Amino acid sequence: MIGESESETRATRVTGSQPTFESGTSHHEPLTLPPGTQVGRHVIEERIGAGGMGVVFRARDPALDREVALKCLRPEFVATYGERRLVREARGMAQLSHPNVVTVFGVERWLGAVVLAMEYVRGQTLRRWLEGARRSWPEIVAKMIEAGRGLAAAHAAGLVHRDFKPANVLVGDDDRVRVMDFGLVRAERGRESSLHGEVPGPSPVTEPGRSRDEAMLASASASASALALALASASDVRASDESWTVGDDRTQAGMVLGTPSYMAPEQLCGEETDARCDQFAFCVSLWEALCG
Repeated sequence: MIGESESETRATRVTGSQPTFESGTSHHEPLTLPPGTQVGRHVIEERIGAGGMGVVFRARDPALDREVALKCLRPEFVATYGERRLVREARGMAQLSHPNVVTVFGVERWLGAVVLAMEYVRGQTLRRWLEGARRSWPEIVAKMIEAGRGLAAAHAAGLVHRDFKPANVLVGDDDRVRVMDFGLVRAERGRESSLHGEVPGPSPVTEPGRSRDEAMLASASASASALALALASASDVRASDESWTVGDDRTQAGMVLGTPSYMAPEQLCGEETDARCDQFAFCVSLWEALCG
């Protein structure tokens, strides 16, 4: 099983055999593709999960005769985060190969959606593994070490997960741990140029026409607003383990994305993120796994 049930705001309409995306009438209206639907080179077999960013299907790649997990990203998430950026970063993830990371095979555009093709893993999330039976602390630590190796591999490649939590870690039927759902992944600031051939834009404190003090004051004000909203919502989000997005009129890089219960303070405030935010989330997850 890959993917956790959260919420969706888009639905599909099937006209003959050709699905199209349209706005749903309910924030919980599901995205459905019937078995046999052709999505690029893949054939849908069943829906296996849904999340705040999209819906995951089990599919088959007839050319290679293998099962894959297809994640269809919600159009509104794509619009918020930026299609070109998502495609670039998915391609960056496809270059990462590690036994403790769910492999991304490729990315494509399909009927206005961005679709990720990933390794299909039979198993359960670390959260469900922890809830399923009483685990000894050495067992828990061993699983977390494997997850940490996956995160470290991503960090070594200059990538930041930004939504690490037990629900985004798989324990396969082969007992191997894999970090998944790098849907919020981004290149570390300063390494985007080497990964994507781009130069990051100016930070708020160096924008032309603004003094350093003015920029810092504006940034602090925006951060306080984001933090207040995050803290007000955190208890409800914890119950559903849901990833969410909060935006303001700043750049997309300043969006607050992730799960508040596991976020480092700077991430909650919408500030620049790097590998340390993942390390914070990892430590929260380890504490939660050991102490409940």
